[in-house]
Amino acid sequence: MNQIELSIEQKLSLAQNFVNHPIQSESIDYKIKYINVLEWFVNRFSPNDIFSKQLLGNYKVGLLGVEAINYQYNDNIEELLKFTAKLRLKKWHWFSYRYLLLIDILFLCSFFDPIKANIVVEEYKKQLKLWFYKNKYYRNFSELTSELYVEQKRDLQFDAIDDVILKWQKNLEFIVQKPKKILITANMSAGKSTLINALTGKRIVKTQNMACTSKVHYIYSKAFEDEFNYKIDGEVCLNADIKYLMNNNESNTDNKILASTYFRNFIVDKPLCLIDTPGVNYSGNISHQKITQEVILEKDYDLLIYIMNAEYLGTDDEHRYLKFIADNVKDKKIVVAVNKLDRFNAREDDVTLSVNEVFNDLKKFNLNNYRLCPISAYAGLLAKEKLWHDDIDEFDVDELELIRRKLKKEKYNLSSYYSDILLKDSNNRDFSKSDKKYFELLANCGILPFEKLITE
Repeated sequence: MNQIELSIEQKLSLAQNFVNHPIQSESIDYKIKYINVLEWFVNRFSPNDIFSKQLLGNYKVGLLGVEAINYQYNDNIEELLKFTAKLRLKKWHWFSYRYLLLIDILFLCSFFDPIKANIVVEEYKKQLKLWFYKNKYYRNFSELTSELYVEQKRDLQFDAIDDVILKWQKNLEFIVQKPKKILITANMSAGKSTLINALTGKRIVKTQNMACTSKVHYIYSKAFEDEFNYKIDGEVCLNADIKYLMNNNESNTDNKILASTYFRNFIVDKPLCLIDTPGVNYSGNISHQKITQEVILEKDYDLLIYIMNAEYLGTDDEHRYLKFIADNVKDKKIVVAVNKLDRFNAREDDVTLSVNEVFNDLKKFNLNNYRLCPISAYAGLLAKEKLWHDDIDEFDVDELELIRRKLKKEKYNLSSYYSDILLKDSNNRDFSKSDKKYFELLANCGILPFEKLITE
């Protein structure tokens, strides 16, 4: 490794391992002492690192759950290690938690820093006081550290840490890649926030027919699901609940807000960054247009998605903004998403006719290298929430079934506009009967092929 210090963006993309953590089945007393050890090392080696401190806080929530409220710190490291580093019977195999402890300590204190990691490991050896067995275990620690930092396969075999190491390596492979940056822009009420939620598969930004913020949001994907959302909005919060995600810090003077979560999709397993810009035609604050245009002109993105509201096509605001994009974005790929087509009424509206009208209208603006994509972002979000078994309210359940039946019909099926997008790998999945119909909806609403198009 050439780099030692992780960037803020890389730190935001780090996922934590709690879902199948080996000590989840242990007693609360054991878990508290285990976290005590982690805290002792964080205090010693990363006392001023806000990320390390907050990641440690997530260990308390992720491993203790509601019992986190009763957590108390104990700094008697010798007694703590005697208790936590013992052998345990895991799945009919003897496993020593001292290896698992070391991995978690290194994750918190020196994930991307092999030099610091060696110092941490030496301190760990010193505090363990292994006496007679120390040469054997010291050698095992060296093998384990080599596997984590230089990917040298260990001879030491412990099935109980294989998944932990796999997730370490997945994190590492993920953050060393440059994220694909996708700028998403629209006039108000086009469904920009709903599309962002559909792409992440979670309600991570507000969906209101009003201007929510004048700031630019950068939403990064994480290596795997850890059930934690991160947000930097003047201050660092690595356990952001829905309320914190939806409301912005008024005291933050920076014009950027950073966030991250695991993106639920069936298409891509590589880092992405969605750039959410303010609506440009908000009459209440002219600065929104200026901020968005500045971000577009900076060209710090790989792809631009412009969203059109299918219910209000061809407005003066739309034409002005399309002209600005056509005049200033000539060296980037552009995707024009026609959204809210699920709202069309069969007696009054024609999806194919409307899409063709948009296509002909776009010819006026001389857009370069663009793709026209009919979608229903709302249907895509609901389909993902059902596929990931989230609880959705009664209104959304009713809407979901109406939209699902509508988009199955040939005249509304938006997947027909993506006949050139191959979804073979995504379709070969073993779904339950109920889940299969929601996966079908994800394709029919256009979101599944749309995701492949924008991420490949």
